[in-house]
Amino acid sequence: MIKSAYIHIPFCNNICFYCAFCKMLKNDAFVDKYLDSLENEIKKNYKGDILDTLYIGGGTPTSLNEKELTKLFSILKIFKLNEEYEYTFEANILDINEKLLSILKSNRVNRLSIGIESFDENNQKLLNRKVSYEEAKTIHKNAMHNGHTDYTVKAFVHFFLDDQKFDGKRTGIWWYPEKALEILRHFAGVITPDFSTNADFPEPIKRYNFYRMRAFGYWLSSQGIPVINNVRWGTEETWSYCWDGVPHHSIVAVGTVASGLKLLENRPLFENGLDEMVRALQP
Repeated sequence: MIKSAYIHIPFCNNICFYCAFCKMLKNDAFVDKYLDSLENEIKKNYKGDILDTLYIGGGTPTSLNEKELTKLFSILKIFKLNEEYEYTFEANILDINEKLLSILKSNRVNRLSIGIESFDENNQKLLNRKVSYEEAKTIHKNAMHNGHTDYTVKAFVHFFLDDQKFDGKRTGIWWYPEKALEILRHFAGVITPDFSTNADFPEPIKRYNFYRMRAFGYWLSSQGIPVINNVRWGTEETWSYCWDGVPHHSIVAVGTVASGLKLLENRPLFENGLDEMVRALQP
């Protein structure tokens, strides 16, 4: 039987509107009192069992400053861990830097849980989260550099960007899928890539890029990565093949990048395709 312990740190530097967990805006006057109470409770109830997993959640544990983290870890040293332990520390992506990673690593933490929730800037504003996709990639690079190879990010990765950012000849996900997998496996899942299918593209190119969307998604799924299909359509002639490979009654993602929806004359084409997609797939 797995033996584990969960430690809750309720403080946050920023309150996210969607969060239902016990939390409060960080108040320095409360932190020491809370940590003192935590220490007393652990000493009272911990019987010296050897733990398989130790999880520090919140709230936002990384809202603690260096002095407060030092005090927290001095308390947590009482826990005995087995040789193959998992020690997870929840982190706000904006708090992560070289100093924090060094502190976590030196205190036995071997797994990060990084909450992002969305890479869409409008959704981030709605959720009161302020994280871009580019910032997320930087954090992952830093985590790997500091030896945190077992981290998770609670967000799906999307590719609603300019193609050159993910489809280059030398670094593209299509040409080097294994390299992409090394990054994507740390996320909650993936929305299949949005390879361009512009209306003025030759028909063979459009068909090829639709094929690549489905093929890459299928391959990721075969590697154990949860996948949501990105659905994309063009002018009416694409409707005969653009839904191929998407299961009926499944969750789908619809992107509006390069749809030109800011122009009223482009909206009927998008709306008609959306109606046809709903009819064909019943998502």
